[in-house]
Amino acid sequence: MDKRIIKTERAFTQALFHFLNEKELNKITVKELCDYAEMNRGTFYLHYIDIYDLMDKTEQKMVDRIYSGNHSELRPINDSLLNVFDYIKRHKEEYKTLIVKHLSFGFINKLSDKILAESMPIMEKLIPDVNEETLKNASYFYVGGAVALLRGWLENDCAIPCEELLNASIIMAEYIYKTRIKNELTEH
Repeated sequence: MDKRIIKTERAFTQALFHFLNEKELNKITVKELCDYAEMNRGTFYLHYIDIYDLMDKTEQKMVDRIYSGNHSELRPINDSLLNVFDYIKRHKEEYKTLIVKHLSFGFINKLSDKILAESMPIMEKLIPDVNEETLKNASYFYVGGAVALLRGWLENDCAIPCEELLNASIIMAEYIYKTRIKNELTEH
């Protein structure tokens, strides 16, 4: 990508987060963003339809960056998750703004969709002999827990080490598996 485009998008993203830390999205104006980013309105509209488009694209980039380079069939899932947690911790102020301060449902939905896509292969291995609907429901349960875990971690300024957060994630997945095994045993 052209360095000028990267610089422009970065400037508008920084301006967006600056104002999100002061007020709600619907109270931010394009003029404020342009003044803060030291860009003109024409440049803004060349890249974005409106502030909501900027927010949507920013949220998507943040989700994509969490997982970029972290997923590989050759890499153990624990290593991938540690990299995800480490990345979020290094950029915690931005993630806190969207998950804790503003509770951006657009971002949470995008993040949930990504976690769901990444967790489905894991769930298929943990509970291989269930129908597709049960697998999806178990995955939704896991995703809800993962997002809540992430939110709590960010609320506490990422004070818990990434390894402990990973252990909590593993416990959630094991809980799903153990509950299923327990239910199967009591049914027979």
